[in-house]
Amino acid sequence: MAGGQRLEQQIRVGMAAVGIRGMAELARRSGVGRDTLYAWFRGDQEPKPDTLARIAEVLGVPLPSLWTYTPDAQGNPLVNALDRQTAVLETLAQRLTELTEAQSIELRQMSEAIGELLGRVASPAISPGGSEPDDAPVLSSRPE
Repeated sequence: MAGGQRLEQQIRVGMAAVGIRGMAELARRSGVGRDTLYAWFRGDQEPKPDTLARIAEVLGVPLPSLWTYTPDAQGNPLVNALDRQTAVLETLAQRLTELTEAQSIELRQMSEAIGELLGRVASPAISPGGSEPDDAPVLSSRPE
């Protein structure tokens, strides 16, 4: 299948997913001429990145998903750069998720420790009868 036909197939799948019924409607919504769309599909023209980006926006798909269907996508520097950036972003997102989970665990442990300390501080140091318990610390107001 030629690149233009693959691009047409990808665009038509996207159109069906968002309820666009024909090329005239896609052309109207995207501002890309119907003749231009058909020229892409025949392989007579190569889509420009900004024009294809408008199609991707209307279809609600990422631009790289459409670029991979153009005839020279494998050697296209834009596609290669987008692939690298996507990989970097995916790695960063994964690392951020890991750090967030680790911090959540740390915060939960700190919260539990603070709760225990507050529980100890809030417990009475003097028994109800007025005498100090045997294990109560002795506080002195005199300097040593």
